[in-house]
Amino acid sequence: MARKDASKEALDTLRAMAQAGPADDSASQLAALLGHRSNHVVGRAAKLAGDWQLKAVIPELLAAFERFMKSPVKSDPTCAAKRPIMEALISLGHGEPDIYLRGMRHVQMEPVYGGSEDTAATLRGISGEGLLGCRYTDVFLEMASLLMDLDPRTRRIATESLGQTEALPAELLLRTVALADRLETARTVVKRLQPDEEDGDIIALALQGLMRIAPERSLTFVADFLHADKSTVSEGAALAIGEARLPESFSILRQAGQGVRGLDLSMLVLPMALTRDDAALSFLLQVVEDEPTPYAVAAVNALGIYSGDGIWRTRIAEAVAARGGRQVTAAFEAVFET
Repeated sequence: MARKDASKEALDTLRAMAQAGPADDSASQLAALLGHRSNHVVGRAAKLAGDWQLKAVIPELLAAFERFMKSPVKSDPTCAAKRPIMEALISLGHGEPDIYLRGMRHVQMEPVYGGSEDTAATLRGISGEGLLGCRYTDVFLEMASLLMDLDPRTRRIATESLGQTEALPAELLLRTVALADRLETARTVVKRLQPDEEDGDIIALALQGLMRIAPERSLTFVADFLHADKSTVSEGAALAIGEARLPESFSILRQAGQGVRGLDLSMLVLPMALTRDDAALSFLLQVVEDEPTPYAVAAVNALGIYSGDGIWRTRIAEAVAARGGRQVTAAFEAVFET
C-alpha cells in the first residue's frame, strides 16, 4: 500500500475548504492546519484565515511565523509561509509591532543558479506595511530603513505603503526618495570625479546630528555605520558615538575594534576618550603601556583632552613612564607640557 502524503492531503483539504467557503468549524480546522510542518500548507491556511477574517487564529499565525523563523532556509524556502502569514495578520488588524519589526529585518539568502538570492525582500516590504498600521512611536524611522533597502522589491512596497498614509513624516520620506533619484541623475550627467568622500562627509554629519537629537534611539542605527566602506563615514560614526557619552558607547567602540573586520585602533582612541568613561580611560592607559608605538602615540594624543585634569594627567604620565620610549614620551610632552 502506498504511503499517504500528509502534505498533499492537507492541501486537498484546504482546496475543498476554499471551494465550500467559510463554515462554523473553519477556525478550528485552520488552527490545526497552521501547525502543519509544510510551509506550503501553512501558507495556504494563512491566506484563507485572512480572506475569511478569522481573528481567532491569530495566536496560531504568530506561532507558525516563529516556527518558520528557525532555520528559515530549510523550513520555509522562498518565505512561502511567512509572507502569507504576514499578509493575513495585516488583514486581520493585528496591532502588536514585534512581529512586523522581525519581518522588516529578516534577510533570507538562498542558493540559486550557483549564487544566492534574498527571498525575504517582499516579506520585509509587507512587514513595513503592517507596522504602519500599529501605534508604534518609531514607525517612520523603521520605514526609512526600508526605503534604503538593497532590494528594489522592498523599496517599492515601502514607498507604496507610505503613499497611503497622510502623516507629515511620510511626506518627508517620500520627498527624500524622489530627490535621491535627482541626485543620482546629476552624478551621471556631470560625472563628478570624486563624489564618494564628499558624500561620506555629509553622511558623517547626519550621523552626528542624529546622536545629538536622539542619542539613545539612534545608537544602534549609527553603530551600523562603524564598518562602512568609506572611512569618513566610519570615523564620523565613531566620533558621534563617543561624543554622545552613553553608558554603552565605549563597549560598542571596543567591539568595533575586534575581529577580522575590526577598525584600526588609532581611529578609535579619540572617540573612546570622548566618552569620558572610566573603563574607556583605563583601556587607553593600557594602550599607552602595551600597544605598538603608533597606537600608544595616538592614545596619548587622544588623552590630551584631559590635560586640565590633574588626577588624570598624573595617571597618564605614569603610564608613559612605565612604557618609556622616545616617541611616546615626546607625544606626552607636546600635549601635556606646552
